[in-house]
Amino acid sequence: MLFRNWGLMALAILVIAMANGCRPTTSRVSRANLTAVVGPRTIKAVVDNPAFIAPKENSAIITFGTHAISVESDQVLLDGTKVADISPDAKLVSVNVDDGVLTVTADDVQPTTATVK
Repeated sequence: MLFRNWGLMALAILVIAMANGCRPTTSRVSRANLTAVVGPRTIKAVVDNPAFIAPKENSAIITFGTHAISVESDQVLLDGTKVADISPDAKLVSVNVDDGVLTVTADDVQPTTATVK
């Protein structure tokens, strides 16, 4: 006999549930932090989607969604199109994909950006 009016209690629960469901979400579903070593070079990637990195003989391929980023000895390709030149002597190549923008930095030299469509 704790609750005499079940209809009122159900209405209160419904109002609370609706109020919680109306809040906007700002969290991302997934964020991939990847690292690969190819010879003397370290390749670090942060991608705002599930992603994978596969080191090859002289390069590394970062795949996410329908896209592929290839970090080669002297260039970076996005879906087969060159987006950045990098020094063949670069020891650290950083790749960042955030909200449709690809940023590539080699040994902390001036970053290059491209749009991921």
